[in-house]
Amino acid sequence: MFGTINEIWRSKNIKTATKMKLYGTFVIPVVMYGSECWCLLKVDESRLLVAEMSWLRRILGRFRRNRIRNEVTIKELGQEITLIDKIRKDG
Repeated sequence: MFGTINEIWRSKNIKTATKMKLYGTFVIPVVMYGSECWCLLKVDESRLLVAEMSWLRRILGRFRRNRIRNEVTIKELGQEITLIDKIRKDG
């Protein structure tokens, strides 16, 4: 789902708050729906966290080479819990 609206994430004309609302409306429900039948292993959790951080960085227009810590990115976007925490909570 995240890749299908890739142009929106890269757009400089759309505010970050709007991008985060779209992320919460489109991306998170798709992941949560798919996670209902998963038996999460540590490897899967790690991959999900990596994917989530790459999505959040793309929303902010950052790259890994900028070497900005994940905690800073999460704090700037106001993310309080990760996808893994949401899956555990709802699972």
